[in-house]
Amino acid sequence: PGLPTRTMLPRSEKEYDDIVKRAVAWLIRHQRSDGAWTDSRYVMCPDPKLLPNVFTAVAALAAAALLEWRDVDPKACDAAREKAEKYLLDENHVNRKNNEECYADGYRLLYLSRKAALVKEGKEATLKRMSEIAAKLAASQVKNGMWAHEYPNPFCTASVLWCLQQAKAAGAGVDATMMEKAAAALKDWTSPRTPWGD
Repeated sequence: PGLPTRTMLPRSEKEYDDIVKRAVAWLIRHQRSDGAWTDSRYVMCPDPKLLPNVFTAVAALAAAALLEWRDVDPKACDAAREKAEKYLLDENHVNRKNNEECYADGYRLLYLSRKAALVKEGKEATLKRMSEIAAKLAASQVKNGMWAHEYPNPFCTASVLWCLQQAKAAGAGVDATMMEKAAAALKDWTSPRTPWGD
């Protein structure tokens, strides 16, 4: 039949439900007892300054996925998501002034935006927490309007800006000036320009 021309395993539509169930089960099975997920491939070294922010960001993304796919296994998804939420909303798991905090805060906003849309109970508290996290992003934005991943750059800035937009659409208080600065910085970005920012 010849050599494969792509890395994706072809699947039929009939297999869809089974694939989703297996994916959700895999995610739940790999959750740590503290509610987080580790991501050992993020950096080449176990940097104690960066990894807390990475684990918080990954926990937020995983919790958002469990919320979206709750119908697959409501009881198991709810239990895992509740554990994840305790972890990702614990400020002790965010290492401030170490760049990757923008991912921790941005993806926490993404998770909470989905929660605000799908879970009506406690929505006011959710929106309040989102507004607080958005304020933390305002504090970590550099003068040129960017956010930093090792250095201020457009790829993490665009990710954060998208998460802020989701939070704003959900009803959280988001500083419009912060978003305007970020959008202007992205529009103005030219390469190769020194990435280190102001």
